[in-house]
Amino acid sequence: MNNTFTLSEIMTFFLTLAGIGALVYLALVLKNVAEILKGVKKLLSDNEESINLTVERLPSVMENVEKASGSVSTLTEDVTVLVENITPNVENMVGIADSMMSDINTVTSTVSDVTLKVGNTADRVTNSVSTLAGTVQDTAHMFASNRDSAKDYILLAKDLLMDVVQIVKKK
Repeated sequence: MNNTFTLSEIMTFFLTLAGIGALVYLALVLKNVAEILKGVKKLLSDNEESINLTVERLPSVMENVEKASGSVSTLTEDVTVLVENITPNVENMVGIADSMMSDINTVTSTVSDVTLKVGNTADRVTNSVSTLAGTVQDTAHMFASNRDSAKDYILLAKDLLMDVVQIVKKK
């Protein structure tokens, strides 16, 4: 038995098989979608009370959010004004600290020429002052971003400077 098939007939056969496969796949996809939708519907109906309660509470939550954002905005404006007011003072303090650093370096170099022991002491003072200058400079930068800790840093710098002055006076 010799049957001859044309290319058109073969293509039609394969296209028919592909169409049937696509329809079966589509039916499976639709079945899965229907099952998912049933699950979603059950979830919504099981939690309907909670969802309604949440939706009812949304206006009061939004009011609280608006109040909080207003408070944050006001606080931000206040902090900005404070930072702007503190910045010139901080810059002045940095300039004073730089001047003090220069003066102290001159004193320590003169003292280091007297004796070896005094020279060692002067080196320690120079290192302390360098650390202090760095601390004061770091503090100045921190003042711009954190107004609440500015007073503590100034007191710390003052104490360190007083200690350095006392060390220099003792020698």
